[in-house]
Amino acid sequence: MSWTAATLLTDDGEVPLRTLPVADLVAAALAVDEDTRPEFTSFLHLRGDRETFEAARSLCGDADPVRRELGAYVLGQLGAVALADTGATVSVPLDERPFRPPAVTLLLDLAATETVDAVRQAVATALGHLADPRAVGPLGRWRSHPDVMVRWSVALALTRLAADDDGALRYLVELTADPDPLVRDWSCSGLYQAGRDTAEVRHALLARVGDDDAVTRAEALRALAAFGDPRAVEPLLAALDDTDGDDEAGQAAGLRDEAVALLAAHTGDPRLVAPVAPADDATRRQR
Repeated sequence: MSWTAATLLTDDGEVPLRTLPVADLVAAALAVDEDTRPEFTSFLHLRGDRETFEAARSLCGDADPVRRELGAYVLGQLGAVALADTGATVSVPLDERPFRPPAVTLLLDLAATETVDAVRQAVATALGHLADPRAVGPLGRWRSHPDVMVRWSVALALTRLAADDDGALRYLVELTADPDPLVRDWSCSGLYQAGRDTAEVRHALLARVGDDDAVTRAEALRALAAFGDPRAVEPLLAALDDTDGDDEAGQAAGLRDEAVALLAAHTGDPRLVAPVAPADDATRRQR
């Protein structure tokens, strides 16, 4: 959806989304399915003003969980983007977003009382976007939540905090052993992104190089390769011989090739030569 050209059909004809009042944008977001809703939520993020913050505050206190969920998603990236004169969007640094501290407070209050999993997922996602260390404790309490999508959202949120917070790093390490491969995969990726090279991190990653899930194995190997851990050489060489029938869209293959390049640079092992992928191979997923 174009920031400058997107319109909404109303009783008054086609109206540019950017010009709609907050209440109308909220109503439009609630009127569509959850897959389409982010297109409208993004315009609320773009506004980044007091009126939108107050609307999100009201949504978070609503009895309807769908409205609470929307409120959390709005707060998570309120004012995160701005529109340049060219019509392109530019990111706004966290410390320049005026509603970040009160948004975190509202979300933490909601986290303390929320019982609906979809809203919990939205709260965890929003807290991750805001990257406030106050969120580490509440996020950690959800790391063993029964709903996999809540745990997955927690893993993503902790990734944004683990580079600087020891508690977030510890919880992320624990999540690498989650029962669901989706969470294990993204937790290993989170450790790679956090870049914290500790004995505990390496131990957790080494435990995953034999994981049942191809992408989780590859994520663990890439992270170990980034740390230059020579213990990753043999499992990586073995992984290069795997066909990985469960490797959707070539995700694991792309990660393994990246691991080969990283580990070759660290170790100089002549056996680490990335295979040439067929021209029609899918690229690895974007994160």
